[in-house]
Amino acid sequence: MELIHKINSYRAYEGRGPLFYDKALTRCARGHSPHSFEHGQFQGHTNPEGDDWSARMSKNGIEYSSSGENISYGAFSAQEAFNGWLNSPAHRHNMLRECYTRVGVGYHGSVWTANFAR
Repeated sequence: MELIHKINSYRAYEGRGPLFYDKALTRCARGHSPHSFEHGQFQGHTNPEGDDWSARMSKNGIEYSSSGENISYGAFSAQEAFNGWLNSPAHRHNMLRECYTRVGVGYHGSVWTANFAR
């Protein structure tokens, strides 16, 4: 929840509306983070089974019209993950996209995943 609060505070600072916590997106994000951490390497947005975030969302029964994902590898706190995303134009863009209305976050070890959807 700390990372969601940071994302929403940043969105408010930039004049965007808040993202609402979504249990299904959280479950999806929580499934990807340990998988990446346990393989000891950054798996990126596509897991070894060939599923990207949108495929993982669909497999979890999540309906969406647009979606995105931020991943941080090597961050040991929500603040570190947020700072990394803030300093990356693509990740910062995901956090601020006006089309997103929901968010879910998962982490394991030093891997943080945020799933965004509308």
